[in-house]
Amino acid sequence: MLAIMLSEAHKIQGAKADCEDCDEELFDVPPYAYGCNDVKPGGFAGWFMVKCGAPFVDISDPLEWDTKIAAGEVKGIFDPKLIRGSLPVPDRNTVSVGACGTPQTISKTYTANLIDSGRDENDTRYDLYDYIDKYGDLWNFGFITCAFDVYGPFSNVTVEVDENIPETNSEVKDFPMNVSWIAGKGVNKPISLPFLEGLKLTN
Repeated sequence: MLAIMLSEAHKIQGAKADCEDCDEELFDVPPYAYGCNDVKPGGFAGWFMVKCGAPFVDISDPLEWDTKIAAGEVKGIFDPKLIRGSLPVPDRNTVSVGACGTPQTISKTYTANLIDSGRDENDTRYDLYDYIDKYGDLWNFGFITCAFDVYGPFSNVTVEVDENIPETNSEVKDFPMNVSWIAGKGVNKPISLPFLEGLKLTN
């Protein structure tokens, strides 16, 4: 009985202490729509990388994309027929503070998974992905969905890419690429950039 009383007392005191410590501004919930039935398709159909030290000033500006591509500061591929990918729910990195406290999230580890099945007569995909496997950490990576929602670019990435050769000729060779990064708490909100349709992401 004593153990139960102590447990209940701890819960009440803990809850009051948590609320008393909070800044009132933390309770300002942003406005949001309610009851909407809209949905958006998933699926990464392309990726791009931005040269480290040359970030976008305004990623929504089509002219800046043109300028960066011409200068070689942006590279990438958008090909919904040959590229597919996803960004699963991240792994949460937690830490426990206090014997009775629950683990707290201190950061999240994201890993975007893409597969490129594209080829050309000169096999230039080998050269591209060989470079990225060696020097991908010099670039910031972003991803484009089929609906032209853009996620990123994300910095301090780790890139792993190589060729996958299946067992039979009923399957195609491809290049799986995993891009990982660590971020703080929060949810990544994409930006819609429909002008990327038809834009060649290389100079």
